[in-house]
Amino acid sequence: MHPGGLDATRQLAAWAGVGPGTRVLDVGCGVGQTACLLAGAYRADVVGLDRSARMVARARERAGRRGLLRVSDAGTGATFLEGDAYALPFDEGSFDVVFAESVTLFLDRSRVLPELRRVLVPGGRVADVVMTCHDPVPEDVLDRFARLEGVRMQPLSAAGWTEAYGAAGFEIERADFHPSLSDGATVSTFFRDNGLAGLRAAARLAGLWLADPAVRAYVRDGSATWREHRHRFGFGLIVARRP
Repeated sequence: MHPGGLDATRQLAAWAGVGPGTRVLDVGCGVGQTACLLAGAYRADVVGLDRSARMVARARERAGRRGLLRVSDAGTGATFLEGDAYALPFDEGSFDVVFAESVTLFLDRSRVLPELRRVLVPGGRVADVVMTCHDPVPEDVLDRFARLEGVRMQPLSAAGWTEAYGAAGFEIERADFHPSLSDGATVSTFFRDNGLAGLRAAARLAGLWLADPAVRAYVRDGSATWREHRHRFGFGLIVARRP
């Protein structure tokens, strides 16, 4: 659920003014790909937060392999914590930029956006990758995706996303909406961005496919679901400022 891949992340980082020493919170950091990019290529001071202990552990491993894991309060790089996006464990004004890529898509915007705003300094920015829909998505379609992904997405129209951020007290600085997911990351880009390119990764994926019926079922059902319904969706990149 990250249309545009790391190219989208780089665009958001440029729009949000991320650079050396920028204090960044990556909400819903997953396995740490964005956090490591920002800590490495941009030399930002990054905190990644995820509600999944497994994801946090994998993010720490990734940052450790790349020499980016911050090991002390005085150091630089990336650190990772378990936490709840609805109750961020940080003081008001702790960060210059909050990344929330494809996170607000799955959460109650009326609760999470004010919380992201709270931890930003005045003038700080949220950088978001969002899923859009051209018309209201039928409930049975959303149910099907929820069974597939294990969490229910709540896409909005481009205007709906703009209104949601405005209602939470943000000013939209930059927004780039695409009517089709075909403008997003290709399968090959996804594999590259997630370190799955090359023969070794291909062999590992093939092994999972052969050994695990759940993997085969997920790929089969996921491919069929997206093939049938991807025409309903687009995506957008948003940078919104706390006044």
